[in-house]
Amino acid sequence: MTESDWATSTDPNAMLAFLRDRGRVSDRKFRLFTVYCCRRLWHLLTDERSRAAVEVAERAADGAVADAPRDAARRAALDASAEAVRVRQQNPAAPEMYVLAARAVVVAGSTPGQVGPVASQAVVAACSLCALNPASGLDRAVEHTAYSIMLRELFGDTVRPVSFDPGWRTETVTALARGIYEGRAWERMGVLADALEDAGCAEGDVLEHCRGPNPHHKGCWAVDLILDRT
Repeated sequence: MTESDWATSTDPNAMLAFLRDRGRVSDRKFRLFTVYCCRRLWHLLTDERSRAAVEVAERAADGAVADAPRDAARRAALDASAEAVRVRQQNPAAPEMYVLAARAVVVAGSTPGQVGPVASQAVVAACSLCALNPASGLDRAVEHTAYSIMLRELFGDTVRPVSFDPGWRTETVTALARGIYEGRAWERMGVLADALEDAGCAEGDVLEHCRGPNPHHKGCWAVDLILDRT
């Protein structure tokens, strides 16, 4: 995959395979991606155990959840998934999309070392299959585009990574980035770009990403660079 391919792709599975082959991945990034996918299925997650597991998985990505509660949330998500399967077995007319959505949550809550390319591809596949059901309210092309945009949001330019000068991590820049990340204050990304410029940053890719119209999410590559997270 070339730099142009990565920048324009709307095939999330191909992008995930490319990330796997290059080895430029982390459990944290993949967990945040799977959480994003699950949030796009939020209206299909009719069991509160599934929704709670998504919330726990997102906090677990940053190590904010101990092993015991994370495992408990995943077991509850497994129970919710199994129940969705039983409902469909008893009533074959019941939409399979609810089963797929519940299974996607189980992937998001996987233990460290298991949240990898294959798991993420499974989530994309589940979301895609849900999108093929008209009753889901999802459109496959729209979903694939959204997943692809999110992969670029999380990983940036994987072919030509940005070189970040540690000198740009001033107290002001770091405090702004941390506040944006923890408070989901993405509307302040433009302010962060101004602070980076004041710190001497002239890296166009970083500044344009901060000021651009693109959606942001936990794991944003530019914010992660500032906070030195992978």
